[in-house]
Parts: sequence; C-alpha cells; structure tokens
Amino acid sequence: SGSSGINAEYGARPVFIDPEQARSGKRKKKREKLSVTHAKDGERDRYFPDDDGRGLEDLVREEKTNSSLGQDHLFLKYASKLSKMSDKQDWTLDDMFVSNIAKVKDGSKDVDKLVAENQREHKRLESCTMCIEKCGRGSIVYIGTSLYVRVPTWKSLTPNHCQIVPTAHTISTVNGDEDFWRELSAVKSALVRKFSSLKLDTVFLEFASRLDQRRHVFVDCVPVPEEEGTMLPAYFKKAILDCDVEWAQNKKLVDTRKKSLRKCIPQGLPYFSVEFGLDGGFAHVIEEERMFKRYFGLEIIGGVLDVDVGLWRNPDKETSEAVQYKRKSFEKLSVEFPEN
Repeated sequence: SGSSGINAEYGARPVFIDPEQARSGKRKKKREKLSVTHAKDGERDRYFPDDDGRGLEDLVREEKTNSSLGQDHLFLKYASKLSKMSDKQDWTLDDMFVSNIAKVKDGSKDVDKLVAENQREHKRLESCTMCIEKCGRGSIVYIGTSLYVRVPTWKSLTPNHCQIVPTAHTISTVNGDEDFWRELSAVKSALVRKFSSLKLDTVFLEFASRLDQRRHVFVDCVPVPEEEGTMLPAYFKKAILDCDVEWAQNKKLVDTRKKSLRKCIPQGLPYFSVEFGLDGGFAHVIEEERMFKRYFGLEIIGGVLDVDVGLWRNPDKETSEAVQYKRKSFEKLSVEFPEN
C-alpha cells in the first residue's frame, strides 16, 4: 500500500501508542512533579526543586539580581500604562504618579466627608426637640410604644389641635415599620371617634421635606367644624394640582383613599399628605422643595376657616403656662387612646 511504501523508502516503522499508556504516562509525570516538592506522605517539604542545592550566598546573589530585574519590570509596567492613560503630548511619568497620589487624597476627602456628616447627624439628634427624650413633658397627652401625642408648643390653628409624633427620630411616616403603622392607625381612629362625637371633622397633615436635613416628622391633627370639613377635600385637590412646578416628573395628585400612604409614596421621596378622617385623602410628591412651604396644609385650612394669618404662617411660640392649659383642656376630652 501507499503507507508501507513510504515507510520502506525512509526506513521507518509505524509506531502504535496505547491510549491507556499515554494517560498513565501523564499521571506519572504529574506524580513526579509533585514528588519533587512533597514527601512520600504528601506533605510539602520544599517550595522549589533546587532548594537543597542553594546556599546562603546563592540566595543573596539571587535576591540582588531579582531586585534589579524587579525595578526594571516595574518601570516597564508603568511605561506601558503611560501610553494608555492620556493622549496629551506633555503627559509624563511624573504626572501619572501625581494622579495616583491625588486618588489617595480623594479617598481621604471621602472619609472626612463621612466623618463631618456623622458629626452633623449627631448634632441634629442632640438638638431635636421632637425626640421624646428632649420633648417637654408638659405638652404630652399620650405616650404609646412607637409614638406619642402632644399639643403644639406654638399657637394652635384650632382648639384641641394636636400632633402625632414618632418616639424615635424619623424623617417620614412611610419609613415606619408595621408596629408603628398599626399604632398610628389606632391613635387616628381614637381621635376621629372623639371629634366626631363633638360634631367635628378631623384632618391629618404630614409634611416630609428636606429629607437630607433629617428633620423629625410629625402629623398635625386639626379638628374643624363639619360644615367646613366637607369643603376641604375640594380645596386641597385644587391647591395640590396648582402647586409646585408646572411640568412634574411624578404624578401631582396621588389618591390615598384606596391605598394607604406608604403603599403610594416610596421611601426617600419628599411629600405632602392630607387625610380626611379615616377615609384617606391626597398626597403629593414635592418636586421643588424651595417652592413648597411647610405651612401649605395649614394655610388651606386657615383660609377656609378665615382665621388670623399668624396661626398658620410661622405661629408664635407659646409660654409654658399656655401649653399646660392646652394640655389640660385636651385631657378633658378623655380620648380613648389604645392601651400599651
């Protein structure tokens, strides 16, 4: 055949290799390579095959040689990066080292920024008068597990105007957990029942803005006569649609009558909320916080009730005697708050 002729012409004989022998040969080489640095029991007794053949002088000479080669390698490494870092003609190797130092300095700036922010947060907590530890007990009418109720320490918009405040420092009610919302719902129900028995409608207002300043949030509870209370939803709806920026990224009017507020407003967004009794109400995601005033809701109620502007726009602070008088007047209502 053709193959036998070629073998005869060159004086070569065909070689047949057994696959099993080939595989066993590979395993043998691996075992031999392993046995160079490991003892028979499998434990490592050296790191390089020639460890026994090198003395101290050889190691010192090798270290000196490798140090020199290592510097050359490092230089080539940075030189290769140099061409990729910038296309400017005047970019040099020194510029690269300067940029690396700048990165380290930027990292230290980030650490300093975090430390400063932590100090500001600590200062806010220390100076917060809404946290129950710092709140004057003369204004508190009820203390629950996760919230408390107090009368305002400034002039009230209407008689028996009160505020629901989280005991912990919280920036919005939507950040509250299940226990907080369960207690909040129970307290609202107690207030609505009491004011309904007095022929009054109850309006709840929440303003959660400037979240980066981490202000302690509270919910205003304003009782109003039933006749004016029936008109308030229409006034609030129109005011919310006309407020803030003209072209908003979020829906201007959020209806909370079918879903609760925390299911309508995501955490981390500034918002205003108004609820009419236990029937829900409206919410608005604030687009431009500088244009949205903190007294937005109180102004609408004050306009409908035709009260003095000083009761809703930056009201004056009450004396301790006046606060105690409001607290005692509220306690006479005997609101059936939930038991702890």
